[in-house]
Amino acid sequence: MPEPKENQGTIAKLKVVLASNVALYLKSLFCHWNIIGPDFPQYHLLLDAQYKELQEQTDEIAEKIRRLDAMAPASFQRYQELSIVKDMLQNHPPIGMLTELLEDHERMRVLLKETYDIAEQEGNHDVSNYMAERMDGHAKMAWMLRTTIRKVPA
Repeated sequence: MPEPKENQGTIAKLKVVLASNVALYLKSLFCHWNIIGPDFPQYHLLLDAQYKELQEQTDEIAEKIRRLDAMAPASFQRYQELSIVKDMLQNHPPIGMLTELLEDHERMRVLLKETYDIAEQEGNHDVSNYMAERMDGHAKMAWMLRTTIRKVPA
């Protein structure tokens, strides 16, 4: 099926958002399963909430692409090509894992803002509104990670 000629910028960016969301979901799940240390229960609960939110958003993002009459990518190979989030292939100390996730959420916020701007230019206000909501969602997840990582002053 050929891609529609209109909304090309929005569609292209949404595909990157979808791939990056899936990659961040998998990375968060990796950390949820593999984080260790004396604060494991707290980390486990924090990551549980975050990966579940990312999982819920995956279908919504794909549906935004389909509503623009384009095909949503759905293969690991395509996600790796498109994603701004890189895999975490080995365990790190907990703070290292959380710091890497924090950096990914900040990258996502930049990507979502770029997608928002293009969607606005192309008149896709339903997409831009959703991008604004997702920016807020990633800001909250980043805040929770940042607060968890921060050292308490002595």
